[in-house]
Amino acid sequence: IVFYDWTEEDFRMLRIAEKLYDEEYVELNTRSTEIVNAYWDAETNTTVRFQDQDLTLNELMELDSLTQQQYYNLLGKYYKALNKKVGPLYLELVNINKRIAEKAGYDSYPEYSYDYEYERDYTVEDSQRLWSYVKKYVLNQAQDLYYSLTSQERSAMSNARSAEDQITLRQEEIRKHAEEVSPWMAEALQYLIDYQLSVITDSDTSQTGAFTTFFSNYDVPFIYLHEGNGYEDILTFIHEFGHFYSNYLGGSDYARLASLDLKEISSQANELLFLPEMKDMYPKTTYNGILKYKMFNYMSTLIDGCLYDEFQQYVYTHDIADLDELNEAYLKISASYGMGEDYYVIDTRYVWVDVMHNFEAPMYYISYATSLIPALEIFNISLEDRERAIDLYNMIASVDPEMGFKEALEENGLADPFSEQTIVDIVNAIVDYTGAGYHVEIRD
Repeated sequence: IVFYDWTEEDFRMLRIAEKLYDEEYVELNTRSTEIVNAYWDAETNTTVRFQDQDLTLNELMELDSLTQQQYYNLLGKYYKALNKKVGPLYLELVNINKRIAEKAGYDSYPEYSYDYEYERDYTVEDSQRLWSYVKKYVLNQAQDLYYSLTSQERSAMSNARSAEDQITLRQEEIRKHAEEVSPWMAEALQYLIDYQLSVITDSDTSQTGAFTTFFSNYDVPFIYLHEGNGYEDILTFIHEFGHFYSNYLGGSDYARLASLDLKEISSQANELLFLPEMKDMYPKTTYNGILKYKMFNYMSTLIDGCLYDEFQQYVYTHDIADLDELNEAYLKISASYGMGEDYYVIDTRYVWVDVMHNFEAPMYYISYATSLIPALEIFNISLEDRERAIDLYNMIASVDPEMGFKEALEENGLADPFSEQTIVDIVNAIVDYTGAGYHVEIRD
């Protein structure tokens, strides 16, 4: 009776779990947690010396007196020091995860992670194709877009970023957007307000960043956001509210079952749909700067998602002898994504330690890229037919949480994110909307 509604896929996952859960797995998992905790401790407490002071990363970032050259010089020293501390721990973690994958019966940890940990309906080979398309079509366009920002746009955008433009001052625009997207989004926003399901703070003693979580005992989503960056705060709230909205619609089943890739579409597409509405919120030069910079950031997300997936797939399918070899592997792979040996005047080989996902959530990072592709497609559709784009967004936000990522896209008429033509189309859409760069075509 217990298993009456189980599918063959459910039983397959159960058989994998039976191979895993024993005393050895508990020991491996315990050590993995210890390593992650040690990483966070090192990330918080590693210091660099400046003017007779030992500064943590947070303290370094708060120094207003630094020149750009001083800042990057100190940041490079911080990454090198952190790398020396946590690099050996990472190599140990890689071996632990390899053993877990072996116990589960997989040929490699990437295959185990994609299939069992994240239950993706796409493969490591799909991601490998995406790496090549991003290198082929996105790298140069991202660079062109960044350098298309005029000095006036940069200045106006910087002022808007540092201005006291709190989310509380933009409630009317946020409500208007929610009402346009759907009555249910407007209802979700009012629900958030009525039951105080968010903490938005600029306190110096509060955690930086933003996230959305789900309180299963109360069947409600919740947003935390630390503000202080002007226009970026508004977009961050819209991003997190996309998560809130899909969790509000789907409840605990969505929070528990929906794939990472589907969840990230809800947030990223909401942000993209809100972006044109900011045109009326800022002067033209300011908005143009925001638009170009955000589109550059989206292209960078595609690049970074592929970079860290390629790095992790390499590490987990090769025998890395020591930390020097690991750092050189990252340097070589990052160079293929346009990051030279002294990227931003920092020795690139050490920078991978800045990405906590390498420790806490291996093989996660590709989902930022894969989910952004349909989000950008929805944005592109919105430029010609906003009503249709909003309909697509709502269908994805309310999709059956047990549906696979590629399955949900196909079901709702969105393109294959691992298709070369899809990448070409979204690059050209960004070119058209920003007026920066040039059209690309599929090439051998």
